[in-house]
Amino acid sequence: MRSYNNLYEPMLQDDYIKQCFINASKKKKNRNDVREVLENLNEHTELLKKRSCSFRTITNRASSTRAAARKHAVY
Repeated sequence: MRSYNNLYEPMLQDDYIKQCFINASKKKKNRNDVREVLENLNEHTELLKKRSCSFRTITNRASSTRAAARKHAVY
């Protein structure tokens, strides 16, 4: 099983965010809202970074199942 714990910080790099904006705008460049984002790419990158910093990362923690939590009485 692969671990996905350390993906949040690399996703907040400027180059990665800009590339995601460019990839998402493929075949949509004639739309007004997409054109506006591409013209002000640095501005929207910073805006997205500010919004993303308010989220917390989820840490994995061990949990017990109901079956493991039950105590079996042996008579």
